[in-house]
Amino acid sequence: MTRPVVHSVVRSVLGTSSSSWKSYWDSLVSAVVENVEPTKVVITFIAAKKPLITDFVITDHIIDAMSIVGKVVTLTLSTPVIYYDILTVTFKAFSPVSITNNVLDDGKSVAWFDPEAAGAKVVIGGKDAIYWDLLTGSAGRGAEESSGVTVAFGVYEITATEANHFYTGCAVGDIMPLVAGKTLDANNKVKRVLGNHLGQPDAAKRMVAGETGYAAYMKTAAFTLNQPVFIYGVMKLNAWAVNKILFDGNTYPTATLICAGTTPELRISAGSQVAKNTNMTLGEWKVVRVLFDGANSFLQIMNTNKTTGNADAGNAGGWTLGAKADGSLISDLSFKEAILRNNSDSAEYQASLYNHLITKWRTLGFISIIVLNFATVLNFDSIL
Repeated sequence: MTRPVVHSVVRSVLGTSSSSWKSYWDSLVSAVVENVEPTKVVITFIAAKKPLITDFVITDHIIDAMSIVGKVVTLTLSTPVIYYDILTVTFKAFSPVSITNNVLDDGKSVAWFDPEAAGAKVVIGGKDAIYWDLLTGSAGRGAEESSGVTVAFGVYEITATEANHFYTGCAVGDIMPLVAGKTLDANNKVKRVLGNHLGQPDAAKRMVAGETGYAAYMKTAAFTLNQPVFIYGVMKLNAWAVNKILFDGNTYPTATLICAGTTPELRISAGSQVAKNTNMTLGEWKVVRVLFDGANSFLQIMNTNKTTGNADAGNAGGWTLGAKADGSLISDLSFKEAILRNNSDSAEYQASLYNHLITKWRTLGFISIIVLNFATVLNFDSIL
């Protein structure tokens, strides 16, 4: 049986290509979505023509309307383009063309972890692996520190060191997540790498290929992360055991997704366990959405019905992946991506980000569900 592949675009009924239409497509000047109107894709041609709305397909999005003014075609999408989107447009089944995405992050994303992305993971001398926060990357540095001690799970670049001070074989220029309490002085100096990075100083507990397997977990250093907190994750729970934790805040329980009740039940907690949900089928990749916002909190797996409850008012203060904040109760989890936002996202924004994740990770075997609008769920064959 052929496994269905998910795509968020209705397949257009395309007519037979003609040389005139091919010439028209070849006269494309630009295809752009701007930050000021993130639901509009503006396509500019050398020559004016009047195509049909069904002639166009845009990855990850449904086209609701089209307007034409001279040489400019404007396509209005049902959900906004977001910072994370990588878009293409196809016209009459001719070759897809990249759309320039000028949409900026809205400032409400606090971390973005995708260990498979370019620049997302760094290994220095085989010692330490870091999943960079892709919103910041690894370029930014804080001021040089030459006194006091390091912060637990903080990511640092060594700017001066004595032999084996930070770890065996350490050298100037090395980048590593550090345990708390490493002493800094005039001979052993560092600069903090900016951003909220997932790291693990203990190699024996470090996730490899995004797998925890009851033995590994990753954690950020503490940072301000107060409710509302919205977490989107692409993950697979390989085995269920009561009280095992898929993710947590910097302290327990604050932004906690936990195995509770009976398999495969999950609940969320920021002080109170609520939102009982049984939709996390074991051994299957899922997109998980969790909002921690007091009485407005909810858990949603794929696009099934969300479960709700008052998760209480605990503030996350950071993030732990695959375990309780103190490193205990490690779950058997596989992980691909997570986006942490300091916002109670609108249904429209959730739909865009959910569609983006489903399309981006379609090779994982998602067998359904793209949001066409906020009330309708459909399955589509891939056009790729």
